[in-house]
Amino acid sequence: MPSELTWTSYKKLGIQPGQKMLLENQGDKIILSPKTTSYTDPLASSLKNVYGRTPEEVNTYIRNERETWDRTLS
Repeated sequence: MPSELTWTSYKKLGIQPGQKMLLENQGDKIILSPKTTSYTDPLASSLKNVYGRTPEEVNTYIRNERETWDRTLS
């Protein structure tokens, strides 16, 4: 980590001592982010309302999707 960053800077960024970090190279930039313990949590929320806004809409989507499986496999 750069020595210019003070402990106060780390605290503002939410970085804790001993915390594992991910380093991502994007061309001329380096992105540093805390390593998450669960990769499914951020992904799960990214799919909100994709298959419907209500439980009924989601169930309808699933039912329709399963019907296509039956037609494809028959």
